[in-house]
Amino acid sequence: MKTGSAAAVRKALSLEAAIEQARGLRHEIGQGLDLLARGPRLWPVDGPTWEGVVASVVGFAERWDGQAHAAGWSDIELFGLHRFAAYANLSGMGAAFLAARGGYAAIAVDPAAILVRSQAGSVLRIRRLPLVDDAVLAWKIPGCANRLGRGAVYNC
Repeated sequence: MKTGSAAAVRKALSLEAAIEQARGLRHEIGQGLDLLARGPRLWPVDGPTWEGVVASVVGFAERWDGQAHAAGWSDIELFGLHRFAAYANLSGMGAAFLAARGGYAAIAVDPAAILVRSQAGSVLRIRRLPLVDDAVLAWKIPGCANRLGRGAVYNC
């Protein structure tokens, strides 16, 4: 029976990965975003605001991750944050977080920029530039992964 149940689990996980991939979300990104959603707030905002930021980043990932990755954007360029100043240091902030921070909706992706629309209707570009060396994937900020569920952690 153990073999059958293990096979069923593998099949279910494979199906979940296939569904995520079909939506344009790579499995490892989906796992990281799940950690981010369950983890502490990385910005000095209240809980509902942080949940909105995470929802925006997840929405971006579900819609644009596959296309951005195909256009050459790295995971750090999309989902990175500065390891010591996640909210304040824009030079370490990936495009998904820049869009979420500004309340922008992505409308197109190309190798050089991600076009976003502001709430007022203006079209802006998030240009693809090298991030600082201290940029890491948001869910890998040192110390944060070890403190999941323990409240706000602002400059891990």
